[in-house]
Amino acid sequence: MSDRRIRPAGGRRWAVAGSCDHSRVEFLNFLLIFAAGYLVFQKPDRERLAFTLLVVSTMIMAFVFFVGTRTSVLPPFNY
Repeated sequence: MSDRRIRPAGGRRWAVAGSCDHSRVEFLNFLLIFAAGYLVFQKPDRERLAFTLLVVSTMIMAFVFFVGTRTSVLPPFNY
């Protein structure tokens, strides 16, 4: 018996939900925000680190937005 796997037309692999790079970056952003909130509530003396994490998270999301809008096929309107 051969080990054949069923693939869609064209021989491409099936896309798994959450397998794209954007969802990984958004999950990283969630972890940074969660870590910042944890630091503020549990260790208030680490507030400077929490603020730095929030700034990094904001910069990552701005970069993702910039890449998403600059490489977009459609013009920048609401569709």
